[in-house]
Amino acid sequence: RIHKTNRLPHESRKLSVSIPRLELLAVTLGIRALEFIRREIEVRKTYLWSDSACALHWLRKPPVGSRYISNRIDEVRRCKGIEFHHVRSTDNPADKASRGLLPEKLKDDLLWWNGPSWLWEQKENWPEDKIMQESVISVCMNMELLDEEEIQSPEVITLIDVTRFSSLLKLTKTILYVLRFIAKISKDKIKNLKDFSRDNFTCKEYEKTTQLLVRMAQSSITQKEIEHWGLRKDQNGTWRCLGRLRRMMPQIEDFPYFIKKGKLAELIVKYYHENSFHASVHYTWPR
Repeated sequence: RIHKTNRLPHESRKLSVSIPRLELLAVTLGIRALEFIRREIEVRKTYLWSDSACALHWLRKPPVGSRYISNRIDEVRRCKGIEFHHVRSTDNPADKASRGLLPEKLKDDLLWWNGPSWLWEQKENWPEDKIMQESVISVCMNMELLDEEEIQSPEVITLIDVTRFSSLLKLTKTILYVLRFIAKISKDKIKNLKDFSRDNFTCKEYEKTTQLLVRMAQSSITQKEIEHWGLRKDQNGTWRCLGRLRRMMPQIEDFPYFIKKGKLAELIVKYYHENSFHASVHYTWPR
């Protein structure tokens, strides 16, 4: 009688399993094996190597909203005294088994039996871990290995203390001057600031400044708020509130920005209230 074997754990079969999730599961299994060895043998220093850049990125900065990933990261972090490093696929002996190697070649394969040659040297001579977080996320998203909800919103550095301003126009102009200064000292090396000139203010400059203001206001949005308000990102990476009108307006740019309660929201309401000559509350509602 022939039995069909499924290599995935039972709980994983219920999910749309992606390669990074399986690689994180492999790291978790490696941690369990290390814990068993450390209980039996006294080890002074422990290192764990993985060729999964996405899994290592998750360990450094866990994603929001995925219980499957969070549970495994919690288990890994409970195991203390382990250094995590990235190993290139060409130096990873595990690839020999996963890709398949004939026995006559395997018996003479030094990488399989001894590991990479640099592992026998001093730690100072080990290859450098060169994992850029933005590059890892970009690659994983382009290959559709990560879901959008598994990626945390990028952190936005606050250029200006919003609470010091009493006018939205003054705040916008101040940030615009700051961006012009950055564009000047960077000598047009920053692509996103190439539209900022030394002449009179342009509509394009105001548009980009407004987008930055919105991103600053949205930098602390939580996964719970995304699900509660039905938020979606537009092409500029800013959150829009679709609400009950999602089927009536096909373009996501037609929906209002999601601005959390705070000083910036107060300045926006004040600006439109004064521009409408102190009209009633209904005139300041988002359309």
